[in-house]
Amino acid sequence: MMAARHGFSLLEVILSLLVMALVMAAVSPALVGALRAERQAHAVLEPLAMQHVAFTIFTDDVQAAPQIAEVGGAQLSLESTNLNSREGSTLIVFRDAAPVIAPHIAKRAADAGQHLITWSVRENITTGALEWVRQSDANVLSTNLTPTTYDEVMLGNLAQLRIEARDGGSWYASFDSFLNSYFPRALRITYAYRLADGTPGPSHVIIIDLPQSALIPVAVEPVI
Repeated sequence: MMAARHGFSLLEVILSLLVMALVMAAVSPALVGALRAERQAHAVLEPLAMQHVAFTIFTDDVQAAPQIAEVGGAQLSLESTNLNSREGSTLIVFRDAAPVIAPHIAKRAADAGQHLITWSVRENITTGALEWVRQSDANVLSTNLTPTTYDEVMLGNLAQLRIEARDGGSWYASFDSFLNSYFPRALRITYAYRLADGTPGPSHVIIIDLPQSALIPVAVEPVI
């Protein structure tokens, strides 16, 4: 004769559910804390990674400008801009070499050939924040290739970003290597991210040293 099969009593089910609820109540704060810590770490590390990429590419651009005084234009020119009472800068640099960018930080394939690079600050019409944009005009001196232009946002959610050139013992918001016949001693980038309430956050400063040499004049053949 088979023994009768018994299920769980109502009391046992209630006790099991109570134990599960106590375990979940003890574990959930730890899970919530871990998720919050992960989000906070991501919010801190992502901007740092973007800054590293942006300033590496920017440094490569300005240091790859030829040390030769080209006829009809500057290798490096800087001017200040104003976007709704917020500081900005536009820097234009001519480069004729591919940047040496480590593969693990490259956002795209390295530029090849001669490029006219423009680093400018623009306003995002959707968010109202400022963006630091790199625009590249490729094949600018080629006679058999059509110039191509592309741009990419290097830093976003900015409250301000200005670039200054060091000439002598002072910093200036504008500079032209064609008029001065030399490069500035360094470039200083001052920027701040926009906080959630729309106000500027803490300011950050990056200084990039440039080669200390005068531009070499282009040799012009005499006309006979």
